[in-house]
Amino acid sequence: MDALKATLKLKVEQRTAFAQRAVACTEEAFTKHQAFLADRVTGAAAEEAALGAAVTASEEKLRVAKEKLTELDKEDIDLQNAWVDLDNTAFKAKKSAESLDAEAKDALEDVAVCKAAVDAAIVHSKSFAALCDPPAPQQAAVAEGEAEHTAAAEAEATPMETEAEAVAA
Repeated sequence: MDALKATLKLKVEQRTAFAQRAVACTEEAFTKHQAFLADRVTGAAAEEAALGAAVTASEEKLRVAKEKLTELDKEDIDLQNAWVDLDNTAFKAKKSAESLDAEAKDALEDVAVCKAAVDAAIVHSKSFAALCDPPAPQQAAVAEGEAEHTAAAEAEATPMETEAEAVAA
């Protein structure tokens, strides 16, 4: 490089054999570099084609992935809509069940009131029957004992038994 710098400062006629050899070596290195660059440029076309094919394949994969993402988004939206519909249905069912529970409580209260009325009517009927047909003195004592026993048994009866008796009556 130092010889080439000095050689280029001289006119072509003034150059010595060493200077001419420096120029020849430089030209040879320049020719090799040109060949290397030409090979690189020639190889660049093939490399560019390969990279172009890779880009095209990647773009196709991206397009397919975007389509799949769009489908999954639509499916997600459909599932969310179905979930909201089911949630609304569950809410309505819960409200309906609460309403039915309230109606059942009201019906049980009505049954209790009716049972009390029936029990009172039975007591009145028995009192009326006792007044219409007075028992003999000895039978009266036995009837009073039975009445006390029956009253005690009714007090011990479960609500289901008294309901069944009321229905039977």
